[in-house]
Amino acid sequence: MLTAAELGELNQPAPLLIPHPTLTHGRTQRPSPSTKVRYVGEVVAFVVADSPLSREDAQALVEVEYEPLPW
Repeated sequence: MLTAAELGELNQPAPLLIPHPTLTHGRTQRPSPSTKVRYVGEVVAFVVADSPLSREDAQALVEVEYEPLPW
């Protein structure tokens, strides 16, 4: 499992696959949020595995705790 800190320079927003000519800085989301989750549905963890069984084992180790931010 990798954190945003461990991804380092790789944790950058990906370029748009089909950029629109009127967008000056079109980007997608980062692979992993670095400090806080900004919206519902943002990726907070991902698993890469060699097999379905090892994927399931790794998924069972993922624990996420959320703390509400002040408005």
